Amino acid sequence: MQPATVSPAKPYPKLCAEAASLTTAPARLAVLSHRDAPMGPLALRNPQLPTARLVEALLSGRPAAWDNPAAPFGLWDLPAAQVRAGAGACGLERARLRKEGKAYPVSDAMRGLLRGPMTEAWERPTPVVETFQWRGTATPSARMMTDLSTYALWCGPLGPVHRQATLVFCLLVRSLAKSNTGAILSRAHRPDRVVAKVEEMAWSAAPAHEVSDFQTIHRNLTISDSVGALVFFAMVPLVPGWDGGGVGSVWSQAPDGFDAVIRAAMPAPPWLAELA
Repeated sequence: MQPATVSPAKPYPKLCAEAASLTTAPARLAVLSHRDAPMGPLALRNPQLPTARLVEALLSGRPAAWDNPAAPFGLWDLPAAQVRAGAGACGLERARLRKEGKAYPVSDAMRGLLRGPMTEAWERPTPVVETFQWRGTATPSARMMTDLSTYALWCGPLGPVHRQATLVFCLLVRSLAKSNTGAILSRAHRPDRVVAKVEEMAWSAAPAHEVSDFQTIHRNLTISDSVGALVFFAMVPLVPGWDGGGVGSVWSQAPDGFDAVIRAAMPAPPWLAELA
């Protein structure tokens, strides 16, 4: 005779029921929506959630908010740039949750609501000035690279997305070498050979130890140097603010129109895969 199995009790059953109930007061739902799972997502998905709180959650990329039946109405009067930014943030947040073992399922309605603005956000990226306040500038290219690197982090260092991002970084460094800003390139370690080797490792999916050994060989390069930043990036998909400003300094110097080069290399944002 097989022993009886007992399913684990759902944590906080009363709070979960309250967050999911259509009779819960909107103000109470707004409070519950700030809680961790499972209460928070349940409240964010509740159509009785106050519009102001729903819009806030949509623009910050909370997946459950984009799954709320009232989400299309919350987005109705918002500027298109804000909707695009919120959709892009949702793709990155889904990747983070997946990496942490908290993947949020995608409903058909959510998929239909997100696909368009996610794609448009890649085609018309909105610079986030506060990310580059220390430089006093922000560009669409820097925004695209920042989002790409963030997504690569959640997908895992040295994975396919990280290697794609590394190849884009190689394109940027080569572009800087041909522009008036080429002076930022280090004269040490033959920069052209360094970039070529990084490209080779990214294309061939070199194992982690090979990339690490290469990084050690070129340890004298600093992350404030474009080639040095690329060598560091080849091992870990760094993001401005997490690396002392090294990669942000390089990205902010991208020549006009470099965002078109990124789109040519990657026609669609990789986080569209989160909607599959």
